[in-house]
Amino acid sequence: MQWTPARLLSLRFFTIYFTLYCLSSQFITSGLLAYLWEPIVLWLGEGVLGLAEIYMGPSGSGDGVFAYVQLLLFFLLSLLGTLAWSWFDRHRISPDKILEWLEVLVRYYLAFQMLIYGLAKVYYIQFQEPSFARLVQPFGEASPMGLLWTFMGFSKGYTIFAGWGETLGALLLFSRRTRMLGALVVLGVMGNVMAMNFFYDVPVKIHSSHLVAMAVGLLLLDAPRLWSFFVQNGGTTAQLILPHFKKPRLERAKDITKVVLVGLIMAGSLAGNLLFAAKIKTPSPEKVPLHGLYAPQSFTENGIDRPLLITDTSHWQYLILERPDMAQIRQMNGKSQRYDLEVDTLRQQLIFQQEDDSPDTLFYSEPDARSLILEGRWQSDSIWVRFSRKTKDDFLLMNRGFHWVTEQPFNR
Repeated sequence: MQWTPARLLSLRFFTIYFTLYCLSSQFITSGLLAYLWEPIVLWLGEGVLGLAEIYMGPSGSGDGVFAYVQLLLFFLLSLLGTLAWSWFDRHRISPDKILEWLEVLVRYYLAFQMLIYGLAKVYYIQFQEPSFARLVQPFGEASPMGLLWTFMGFSKGYTIFAGWGETLGALLLFSRRTRMLGALVVLGVMGNVMAMNFFYDVPVKIHSSHLVAMAVGLLLLDAPRLWSFFVQNGGTTAQLILPHFKKPRLERAKDITKVVLVGLIMAGSLAGNLLFAAKIKTPSPEKVPLHGLYAPQSFTENGIDRPLLITDTSHWQYLILERPDMAQIRQMNGKSQRYDLEVDTLRQQLIFQQEDDSPDTLFYSEPDARSLILEGRWQSDSIWVRFSRKTKDDFLLMNRGFHWVTEQPFNR
């Protein structure tokens, strides 16, 4: 490659920037480096930029103020590093060799990220089947991200299909011979993911954009060949793959290291997803006493029958029992409350507790498979409630299923 001054500066800038980003973002070194970046980012954000106190607690979001200030820090460090590198280097380090090792870093980091996200979908843990709470939530009350999560979680088959696409891209990236194909697969898959993150307001915009940029960067290494094949409809030469090291002994050591590294990445990704899947796995209905969604049919409070009016916000709209240790009550006004739950099947009791409040104990009976009766003291009142029970199969979304033959669109 002909190294013009602009190309050389770009190479040095992106080498520093992507090295900082890869080592600091969802990588084995990111936890350690967080202790280094935290005080510097806080100083830059609060002390220099004059931002309000930057939130540092757990949030599940990758697009917080801290993340954006950290990106600015990486950008500034890359600029300063590029200037210092250009001043002191004087071409003592071959640009081709720098590009070669930058390609290795980006390729393996991208493959690692694709394995994380791909296997999380293959094991069906990034998204979950819609819960009862989601099924009874009015459609218009869902957030864009909640709508996307429901869309993905509803179809286990589609989620796994998307996961295998990401996993395939990762596996192809592990070899230089299939690097271009792997980058094309990742660009297609991650381009769609990035678009969903932006247009469904999912707070992973920063990270997904960087993964797409890395895939594009890998493809730029083959830009002339891609242009000739896809645009000019012409032929192209095979990729020239040279050893990383001139000495055979070092090249063999590199190959052994690669096998070990790829093996560790694969084993770590598989083990991590298996452990996480076991941790968050939703209990089967058979393991949850009284599992179901319950809608009140009649309600007696302090011996007085109370009509189930939508204007009476104190009434229960639904009682949701989906986990053995948690209950959720949705009121007529749409507000939901979660309670720690203890089910005593011998005494036929449900014990509800919320934070430090005193527990409420209700006795239950089941006149038939589709009914539930609760009675006892609830807060300061005596209540008797008869519920009708619904399962997920009672919802059209869950029972419609797949049809090879459809005479007319079934769009409800």
